[in-house]
Amino acid sequence: MALKLKVGSFIDAPVSLVVRDGSRDVTFSFTLVLRRLTQAESAEAFSEVLRLAALGNEASAEELGRAARSMLFDVVHDWRDQRLVLDDDDKPAPFSREAFSLMLDLMGAEAILTVAVMKAIGDAVRTEARDRRGN
Repeated sequence: MALKLKVGSFIDAPVSLVVRDGSRDVTFSFTLVLRRLTQAESAEAFSEVLRLAALGNEASAEELGRAARSMLFDVVHDWRDQRLVLDDDDKPAPFSREAFSLMLDLMGAEAILTVAVMKAIGDAVRTEARDRRGN
């Protein structure tokens, strides 16, 4: 008999980036769709980011950025409702490695998205529900 979990393979990570555009702040709120990780996959995905973060000033920002980006590319599967990255017709770009990389190149975005992804994965199993939709 095959066993499986009664939950889907993906979890949502709501994100908001406030980006300065000229003299005004523009908020881009969207959802990153993440692969649901096993305990072992989570430890592997986050280990290098956490190791480098723990080193503080001993780790270079470049090393930490590479580790964070690698983790994000591994975990983020899709996005919904994003309007920051546009295609040639000024329409929201579909998720792709190239589009996601462009978003991550925006100064500060990579750090904010790294924290949001780590929080969403850490909160994927809790002792009580945050919403009332139930399962």
